[in-house]
Amino acid sequence: MKKTLLTLVAVVCAMNVFSEDSWVVKKFTPVASASDAGSVYTTVAGDGSVYVSSAVNQDFTFAEKVINAATTSTCVVKYDKSGDEIWAISFNGKNDVRAMTVDTDGNLYVAGTVKGEATEFIGTDGNSKIISNPTKYDEMWEETVITGFSGYVVKIDSDGKILATQQVNPAGPESGYYGEARVNPNKIVVDNNKVYVSCSYNGAVESLGWEGRYVTMLDFDTFETSYFGDIPGAGVFSLSRADLTQPTSMANVMATTDADMLDDGLQCGPEAFSFVIMNGMVGVAFIGWGKETLTVPGQTPKDFSFDVQGGGLNEHALVMSMTSDIEHMSLVYHAAPQDKEYTQYNLFGEMSGTNIILGGTFSGQFPLDNSKSSKSAGEENKYNHASFLASISPMTSSVNYSWVNEAEDESFTNGMVVTGEETHVGTNAAVYHFKTSDGTAKGSESMTILDAAQFNDQYVALVSTDGADVVTMFQEMSPSAVQEVKAAQAGEAKYYSIDGMETAAPQKGLNIVKTADGVKKIIK
Repeated sequence: MKKTLLTLVAVVCAMNVFSEDSWVVKKFTPVASASDAGSVYTTVAGDGSVYVSSAVNQDFTFAEKVINAATTSTCVVKYDKSGDEIWAISFNGKNDVRAMTVDTDGNLYVAGTVKGEATEFIGTDGNSKIISNPTKYDEMWEETVITGFSGYVVKIDSDGKILATQQVNPAGPESGYYGEARVNPNKIVVDNNKVYVSCSYNGAVESLGWEGRYVTMLDFDTFETSYFGDIPGAGVFSLSRADLTQPTSMANVMATTDADMLDDGLQCGPEAFSFVIMNGMVGVAFIGWGKETLTVPGQTPKDFSFDVQGGGLNEHALVMSMTSDIEHMSLVYHAAPQDKEYTQYNLFGEMSGTNIILGGTFSGQFPLDNSKSSKSAGEENKYNHASFLASISPMTSSVNYSWVNEAEDESFTNGMVVTGEETHVGTNAAVYHFKTSDGTAKGSESMTILDAAQFNDQYVALVSTDGADVVTMFQEMSPSAVQEVKAAQAGEAKYYSIDGMETAAPQKGLNIVKTADGVKKIIK
């Protein structure tokens, strides 16, 4: 524990919008060993409250409430801005938490996957709501079986009461389907009156109009086609913020490669998917190979075809598209073919003004800058994985800057947070800090963060694990730093030294800032 806390505190030195002595560090122990940890995410609200989720497999006490592991699979706990334990609630039944966020009213939204027959979400008032997976009766085995693992979204008020739930059900073919259809959320965002959720999925999601993409083969006894699997797709959908009703597809991506490209069982679904909300518009990004088709309701589907070569080599290009006009507002970044067996990708997207800050993991040649690549794994056409960060302007089709972790070891991005003028990328081994506007590196620490969140450039939270402990670190940014960030974001702010001389940027010591609306402030 001591080592983790020391390295966590070291983050302060690089995050210069944070005060050096105001971190609150808290922990709880919901699992018996480090190997049991999972579903660890965080988010922070406008009053500085911090929410943390986790898997549960042993009894523990939080805010004087005993969480019973006999029924609970995951939980969410709440701290206030001072670190006091406020409440804990249980999600009973086998499930995974996969993403969390808050709205401006302080309501919490949790997205995840129900993996058992049902999950019961129990609020602090004892009232609950249940989400059940689709099932069918298997006559051959004379038992009820789960036919799909549903995605869920649950809305919880600041007091821990369950306000609403929504589920998105997948479905495979009626017979001959190998494995379960799944909906696995990976990001959730609240914007105005809607909640946006992205996910990967297997099978058809009928409520959203998403089709399944089934790989078929012949049964050599009957010479009839039988289903044996599905190629995952990805997409983003919206819900009503008020009550989580009205599930509506915003976009989805699925592989539409010809069947003869799949002779070797290659499944070329989108390998990574993320989205951002930009002035009320949805922007999506994905990495894929083969032929991928982006579908947005009301528009002609758009195909993106990337080279697939013999021996399983493929291109793995990066696509970014604004769903308001996918025909004219789609960017494609190509990379040389790499070996399919050594690829594992993810993407994280955030907005900074009109630029999309994109982070994630890639393998082989970097699509945004072909002069960069991850390090060779020692064999021809074999590559390690590398973390990256980039600033991209969808309006001008320009890559403003990009960074690639050139370490010899494998590097996977776990999370990214943009706090005004700084962007922080957490990997499996380190946290890197950058100036958001131009990508200038500002230092790093050897540590692991599983998730990070911020609210309005005022509060920030980090979560990690230390053995079986879930460790949360959070604070309020210093007022002068917040004013500096907001002045910089105004775009027309001017800076002056204390004696009235105009400067290009804030200097060490006291500064006078005149914002775009004419307000003058003194910061340091």
